[in-house]
Amino acid sequence: MAAGGSIPAYEPLLAKAYHVTEKDLLVAQDRSFGIAPAAVPAGPSMPETLAGRSTFLLGSRFAADEVPGDAEIMGRINAGAGRQLLSAAEFGALRSGERELADLLGGAADRVVFLDGLGEVLGVSPMVFQSDDVVARQVVEGIQRLAASGQGFAMAARGAEEMGVSPQMLAALAAVLEQAERDRPGPQPN
Repeated sequence: MAAGGSIPAYEPLLAKAYHVTEKDLLVAQDRSFGIAPAAVPAGPSMPETLAGRSTFLLGSRFAADEVPGDAEIMGRINAGAGRQLLSAAEFGALRSGERELADLLGGAADRVVFLDGLGEVLGVSPMVFQSDDVVARQVVEGIQRLAASGQGFAMAARGAEEMGVSPQMLAALAAVLEQAERDRPGPQPN
């Protein structure tokens, strides 16, 4: 912000160019100068277990009178798989935490097919059902891949809206890719 509390003329234009709000732009500017953003109160957090996550998503993604039952969920998953992976009763035991997925589906390929189907039914990426450690590793590997390509942000920006990436998330990804580019060993572009 300029002296006297007025907003410099370039800030609205810059925010528009990055597809973020002026507030988000100023937070990013402060962060680049080492000023931590104010803490934002957290909403309900995602449970850690598959049982908790599936129950949480069923409760948060559907109206109370539209929550699909175990039979409907497994009907859709099994139809997508082209065979029966689990019965409705087995899914109910999984969702309630009485059984674990590895006990019900011994093969890794069947677990992937099941989680893909569950993600489709619940309208989320199957990655939602992975542990935070697995997701973090995949994200870091993806960022390293984008940074190594030398096209990082341009590659990340392609098709972002179609993939459901908000302008704010795209701006955050751009900042991470730019930092990864600066941290990459070897000659740096001018």
